[in-house]
Amino acid sequence: MQPPSQNIADHKTAADASGGVAIPQQVQTEKIEALLESVNSASQHVRNYYITFLLAGFYIAMIVWSTTDLMLLKDTPVKMPLLEVELPITGFYTFAPYFFLLLHFNLLLQFSLLADKVHRFDRAVIELTDSDSRYYYYTRLFAFAFTQTLSGRHHSPLLRFLLTLMVWISAIWLPLGILIGLQVGFLAYHDEEILSWQRIAIMLDLLVLFIFWPIIRSPDGNGWHWILRASGISFIYLWIISRLPTTLPKASKITRLLTQNNSTENSGNALFEGGLSLVTLIGIATFSWIIAVLPDSRQEQVVRDWLAENAPPSFDWESICPSKETSQHYFKLTEYLFDGIYESKAQCSERPKDSVFNRNLVIREQLLIANELKAEDEADLVSEDETVRQAALKKITGMILSGRDLRYADFSGSRLPKVNFIGADEKPSDLSHANFNFAMLINARMSHTKLQGATLFGAQLQGANLSRAQLQGADLKEAQLQGTDLREAQLQGAMLSEANLSYSDISDANFSTLTQPALEALQATIAKSIHDDQLLKRINDTLIDRAKEQATTSQAMGNYVWDNDSYRLSKYGFNDAFEVAKDQSAYQNKLTAYLIDLSCRDGWAAVGIIKNRMVYSIFNNRKSVLLASSFAQCLLSLKDQKNKAGQLVCPAMSAIDEKTVAILEQVAAGENPDRSIQPTFACQTELSDQKQPSE
Repeated sequence: MQPPSQNIADHKTAADASGGVAIPQQVQTEKIEALLESVNSASQHVRNYYITFLLAGFYIAMIVWSTTDLMLLKDTPVKMPLLEVELPITGFYTFAPYFFLLLHFNLLLQFSLLADKVHRFDRAVIELTDSDSRYYYYTRLFAFAFTQTLSGRHHSPLLRFLLTLMVWISAIWLPLGILIGLQVGFLAYHDEEILSWQRIAIMLDLLVLFIFWPIIRSPDGNGWHWILRASGISFIYLWIISRLPTTLPKASKITRLLTQNNSTENSGNALFEGGLSLVTLIGIATFSWIIAVLPDSRQEQVVRDWLAENAPPSFDWESICPSKETSQHYFKLTEYLFDGIYESKAQCSERPKDSVFNRNLVIREQLLIANELKAEDEADLVSEDETVRQAALKKITGMILSGRDLRYADFSGSRLPKVNFIGADEKPSDLSHANFNFAMLINARMSHTKLQGATLFGAQLQGANLSRAQLQGADLKEAQLQGTDLREAQLQGAMLSEANLSYSDISDANFSTLTQPALEALQATIAKSIHDDQLLKRINDTLIDRAKEQATTSQAMGNYVWDNDSYRLSKYGFNDAFEVAKDQSAYQNKLTAYLIDLSCRDGWAAVGIIKNRMVYSIFNNRKSVLLASSFAQCLLSLKDQKNKAGQLVCPAMSAIDEKTVAILEQVAAGENPDRSIQPTFACQTELSDQKQPSE
């Protein structure tokens, strides 16, 4: 196209956009040429920033995409390009969001500077009366999508839409998507602190977009004017004044400004973009803070409580399966996107269909060791020949996974020989509800670890150290526990049927909730595994002793209280404590009398009952001891009391510490949890001379 004719340039005039002052056409043409050169030069400069930004985003996205759960487990470093240096994976996922946020901030800053030039150019060109001249200048604009979006009057509506879509995808959705990807990619690591920093980076990026995008899209550079239009306020204002009889509001400055901006094509469809911006903001914030949360975290509980109180009855927000830790349902979208796809509640005990993402480590059927192992040695590791297997084990260096949050991790079928979940720092990992079904954990160091609710069905735990491990409710059915150290392990409610306990050390292990059927099943399992009669007798005697201890402390306090099973009562010593109660009132009085006598005879028992049983029952509304206040009053009255022979009637209480006494006094000052049950027990001990009625 030929440039606009200059033959009559000295005679033609045009209205200047700033004030309507007539200026020569030649002067205006020179001004447009200068603006065009400035816009094209800035466009090339910003394009370089734009390409750099996209390359950085592409590289970060590739790292996120290539990050595996195995890399998260091993803390595999991330290799940085060009510099050829390795960055710890935790460091990368902590600082990468802020590095990318800085790049995005710089890109939007460059866009805003370029937008100012483009808007000035557009205002100058639109004043030209000749459409061919306007088209001539528009076609000379640099072919950069952002520039063409802001000044694309000569394009068809479809092309303008595609250009705008391209800018939205690359400048808004892509950066937010990468930041969300960084959060999701690192979620299975279970680091609440890093997760919080990632969320802050996302919110800062939304704030940067809120500041710059209105400035970029507003033709006059005033972001508030675009926000008024994008929110619909300006349209409502113009609609109202158009129906007013007076002409004064219609002639006001704000009316002229809003009318002018509404007719400016290069500002885009503000109302549509405003709605899209709102949807983007809500969607990103909801996903980051409500959906992508750690299991059983405080954030998940806050979301659950809010939904329970505010969600409409018709909104089905509850997950199909409840949390294994809290037994509470949580947000359904979190379950669907991160925990697995369940079709019904019947599948809760089974492995679900894999979800889109995962927030817990899933490392199945892999060899997890710290060193490299030859293929033949790896095969020898599963050999049935004990000599061959032990030779392969000697070549293995176990992984150190101390102090890690590995809750709900799935290691089913994996081999972790000699794995160390404690480390030199003696910081045990949290393995609650982890899946170790059929996993190899030979010689694993797992003392003090949290394994509540973990599944170790058929796991190979020969020679493992599980001393003082918290195995409450763990599934150890058919587990190979030969030579395992289970000293002082917490095994309340653990399932041990058909587990192989040959040569295991279970001294001082806690089976306090072991019921008679579970005990008999355990004894049968041990009998199958141990052929040494003397060893078998010692183990059975230990179990019986533990069962008798629990009978007088735990089971006697509520479980089977009205069960008239004479065999169980005689075998586990219930008759030594008290007769079977016939109703709740009789039971509570017999229980209170027994606890008083036990507290006076054994100082450790007294402290445990007062601190754990009383405090936990009363202050957490469990109310298992319904005569708690009367119990406390009686103990305080017996504290320094002596009989006729000058002996302390409650010697254990006389030596109790002041803190425990203070707790007892606090309980005594209150009321019994259930006023319908009257205290009829006798406030006395075996050393008392006479009965003293309780208050």
